[in-house]
Amino acid sequence: MIQPKELIVPLVTIFALLFAIFAFLFPKTVELSNQRRNMVSKLEMPDSIRKNWRFRVGSFGDIIVLYLTGMTSLLLAVIYCPILLNRIVNFYLGSQTTSTNQMLNDFSDLTFGLAILASFILVAAMSMLVNDLFISEKSPTLVKIYSKAIFEKAAKDEDILSLLPEAEKLVTLGKYPESILHSTAALEYVLKRILGLRMIVGLDYRWSELVEKAKPILKASSVKKLEKVRRIRNIVAHPTPNRPITKLEATNVLKAVNSLLYELEQSDLA
Repeated sequence: MIQPKELIVPLVTIFALLFAIFAFLFPKTVELSNQRRNMVSKLEMPDSIRKNWRFRVGSFGDIIVLYLTGMTSLLLAVIYCPILLNRIVNFYLGSQTTSTNQMLNDFSDLTFGLAILASFILVAAMSMLVNDLFISEKSPTLVKIYSKAIFEKAAKDEDILSLLPEAEKLVTLGKYPESILHSTAALEYVLKRILGLRMIVGLDYRWSELVEKAKPILKASSVKKLEKVRRIRNIVAHPTPNRPITKLEATNVLKAVNSLLYELEQSDLA
């Protein structure tokens, strides 16, 4: 039968390993958190997306896992290991309050905790290798697009192609602000492609800058149309209670976007 003193060496080893995991993950978590928050602040996106829980999970899920893994390691290292070590020492100093079986059971509980921690470490390792691991394909299209942008990754072609059909459907459902956000995201993507910019929605260039860059390749009437689309899009992206969006506005934006996309696709730069 295993004697309590035989647990000391593996216990000290486990303590050192747990503390090493925390020492590696904690600064990594702080660094990633600062980088990600900076990216979120740079990304021009609607308030509704910024507050969406799926977006937050997709953007910060890996950081949450790294944080939980590090803190679990720290708790096991500074609480469980010293308590068990103290019991072993007291046992050999003649204490009668703890039996051999109790200490073995405590060590078994610690081993179980390590097994749980191992699963955390596996997910943490995967999230560091695939930083968009927590972006669900079941998320709404715009959430996926902006979540990808956080990692400076372009959206999938099928997501971009679905934006205009979704915008049309949203108008019929009475979801006018959502329709405008979908159609203007499609327009932003195509504008960036035509202008030779990174095709990442919400990143690098704000709408006012895109309009300026698009002026040389659009007719004067189309520039005015684009300016109007930009203004309404900004109202929707950062809404106020006293400025509701009407069906007419959503319909007009959808028509204007389709018209602008047609003109852009027919341009020499397409």
